[in-house]
Amino acid sequence: MELTERQRAFRDELRAFYAAEVEPGWRERFATFDELGGYLRDWERVLHRGGWSVPTWPAAQGGRGADAVERAIFQEETARFDAPEGLNRLGKRLVAPVLWQYGTPAQQEHLPRIKAGEEIWCQGFSEPDAGSDLVGIRTRAVRDGDDWIVTGRKIWTSFAQFADWCMLLVRTGEPDSRAEGISVLLVDLRSPGIEIRPIQTMQGRDEFNEVTFDEVRVPADQLVGEVDGGWQIVRSVLQDERGADYCLARYQDIRRIFTDVVTSAQQSSRTTSAHLGRLGADYARIYGIQVLASDLLERGQDGAAPEGFESIVKLYTTETWRTLGDDQVRVWGELYFDAGTEERWHDQAESRHYTISAGTSEIQRNLIASRILELPSGRKRVA
Repeated sequence: MELTERQRAFRDELRAFYAAEVEPGWRERFATFDELGGYLRDWERVLHRGGWSVPTWPAAQGGRGADAVERAIFQEETARFDAPEGLNRLGKRLVAPVLWQYGTPAQQEHLPRIKAGEEIWCQGFSEPDAGSDLVGIRTRAVRDGDDWIVTGRKIWTSFAQFADWCMLLVRTGEPDSRAEGISVLLVDLRSPGIEIRPIQTMQGRDEFNEVTFDEVRVPADQLVGEVDGGWQIVRSVLQDERGADYCLARYQDIRRIFTDVVTSAQQSSRTTSAHLGRLGADYARIYGIQVLASDLLERGQDGAAPEGFESIVKLYTTETWRTLGDDQVRVWGELYFDAGTEERWHDQAESRHYTISAGTSEIQRNLIASRILELPSGRKRVA
């Protein structure tokens, strides 16, 4: 691809910034996840100081207004330097677009603080009985004068233990109102009645949390959009969460792992033609991610991405990682893991994690069937 002068300048400036600021081996410096969280919070301020906090935000919102190619360059250079993603990825990537599209002027005052890394945000969507099926949420918000009183429980809430605010999905309609009775609230996590309990994952990390709300009072002016009108907001958030930037970031992770597998194969005397054939198949799948994600990025920038296309790209990306994770174990086994670092085990475990987070593979298949193939749902109506 021939880059324009602007795109080359974008790339060169980013490379110079990362070369000066990224500390080699930063991942190995921290004994606990709390220590890592503190470092990632500081990194947000480094990004802001260097002008790289929100390159994909529109220029009108204080970003660089990066075009499709520049967004791909940003992901590629971030992977090249193994630069930290930061602690406020949810605030910058998911909360901020909601605020500038649906928020009141007072709510939009959060944007400069999000950009500067002064406010860390999480999102309270999934619940114990409503994971990918978000229209089944039960966390309740009842109006009481100038407040909403919130009671319920959220789970798998990323980085909640570090967050200052939460974009919270609540039920304001009748219990069985499904999508028609959902609203969005902005909740200060310092409010009385909130308890945050970290959940340790199979990798021994506690980036996820269970958050309990016990009659938490939230000012009425923290409602985003209309009462019971939150589902439209949720759909826009999920589209961004599963979009091209997400898939290009995962593509860089997968490409790094694949390169590590190839190096291991080249150094092993036990590599066979069957192994090489498997590598060829993995390479073809990984190249497919790059093509699909780049296509989605370009179409999305022009407003021409068909509804549901992000589900195709998300499904293909995470299922490719799962296949690569299978190959790490089934094809290479001890040849790969015994000769490497602990990070290899982490990567293999992550190959399962991403088929669940941001919407399970099963949900993506349902969305593709309904929105693109226009197939009937098959649900039986209850009289």
